[in-house]
Amino acid sequence: MTTHRDRTRARKAENLPEIDLEEKSHLEERSQAKKRRCLICDSSFDSFGPGNRICPTCKSSARWKTGW
Repeated sequence: MTTHRDRTRARKAENLPEIDLEEKSHLEERSQAKKRRCLICDSSFDSFGPGNRICPTCKSSARWKTGW
């Protein structure tokens, strides 16, 4: 069984960019985005999963960052 470390070393030896399995999963989710309504401002935005219910605008607000 190969470990993550072994795969990383092999990629570095081949000069290939390293793509983490978690990152790959995230990229796949982004390609399957769907429109949802923000629970705060009710605007429509691209959601990348069922847990993503707050739009990027609201998440970047000072109110969100301070926990209300």
